[in-house]
Amino acid sequence: MKYQVVGVLVAVLTASMAQTVFAAPVEVSACYERAGRDYGIDPDLLLSIGIQESRLNNKAINKGSYDYCQMQVNQIHTDELKDFGINLKELTHQPCTCIYSGTWVLAKFFQRYGRSWNTVGMYNAGVKNSPVPNRNRANYARSIRGIYTVIKMEKKEGGEKSLALFNDNKTHK
Repeated sequence: MKYQVVGVLVAVLTASMAQTVFAAPVEVSACYERAGRDYGIDPDLLLSIGIQESRLNNKAINKGSYDYCQMQVNQIHTDELKDFGINLKELTHQPCTCIYSGTWVLAKFFQRYGRSWNTVGMYNAGVKNSPVPNRNRANYARSIRGIYTVIKMEKKEGGEKSLALFNDNKTHK
């Protein structure tokens, strides 16, 4: 019974993520590809972060922690982004600007702390070394790794063809 529940959960999660991934406009997918190439980060990892953070909603704003756009770029990065001529309006109105900004944040963490799932967790939970942030970082990294694994599995098994089945925008009851 336990394995059946897990199997159903994986199937539902896969369908939900598949719908999110393939509902993304082609130009947004191209932005993930270009940002990944330019920063040397797997575009599927970046896409996984976008899915986890906002389900690829570029208008997403978290007013509790002041995170913006589909990559949920935190306001602590806005001063540095201003040096590049990027403001909050551009983050939420220009998906590629958002994706590149989020990729830049992750690349900075990778450069400083090395490439690891723990560092991926820093994207969401910060770098503070204490029990609560450490737990949040591990949980976030686990979520991203799960999404990333599903994306990779689907691509390997026929990807867009099989995932397209979930992108029919029909309501099921």
